[in-house]
Amino acid sequence: MMLLFDLGNSRAKWTSWSTGGYAHSGAVDCGDHEWEVQLQQQLQDIAVPDRILAASVGNGQVLAAVQRLTRTRWNQEPTRLHSRAQQCGVRSAYAEPAQMGVDRWLAMLAAWNRFQRAVCVLDLGTAVTADVVTADGRHLGGVIAPGIALSQAALRQRTAAIGQADPRAGAALGQSTGACVANGCLLSVIGTVRMAQELMEQQCGSGGVLVVTGGDAPRVLPFLPESCVHVQTLLFDGMLLAAGDP
Repeated sequence: MMLLFDLGNSRAKWTSWSTGGYAHSGAVDCGDHEWEVQLQQQLQDIAVPDRILAASVGNGQVLAAVQRLTRTRWNQEPTRLHSRAQQCGVRSAYAEPAQMGVDRWLAMLAAWNRFQRAVCVLDLGTAVTADVVTADGRHLGGVIAPGIALSQAALRQRTAAIGQADPRAGAALGQSTGACVANGCLLSVIGTVRMAQELMEQQCGSGGVLVVTGGDAPRVLPFLPESCVHVQTLLFDGMLLAAGDP
């Protein structure tokens, strides 16, 4: 059994994997002062893993805490995954590949290897990232933009008396300030996604696949083309691929 940790900007997610597929899984909000205790409780019934993998793009303190936990509980050190110039058939567009967030890299590995076609890989979380990979595995580049909650928080912090966003966001014109904020932040994400898809089609032609993952995917999917594919485990899928191509 392998234990996989995805340590992001706001949440720590984990899952266990064996030959039969994914089994147990969980997540904690790293902004909660008791998140380490919560994570320990979630993992209390997990057997000794054969291997532990970690992909970290968030606070280094979160990775350090997970490392302490795995040492204490199983006397094991997680293998930390990193972005590379080339792996599993995908070639990075970055002049300095290690500077790319490993979450983006792993998602690209998983999406391209799954479809073996041009892909636009979208991770809709704290940040929105979009990366395009050609049918022959060449990464063309990507974009990064604020996610829905981050955009709303920026407006609250930098704009006087804007208040809370209406939780019922939609692709429509708002009729209150809260609705205008919620709808505007949602539309900004939808616009980023659609523009990224257009860039893929301009450079790769038709036949590419829009692959969506991330915590905000369920909120955005109703406004995306029906042809897009939602893969909830995309980053974990990429971790397994990377582990097999060290």
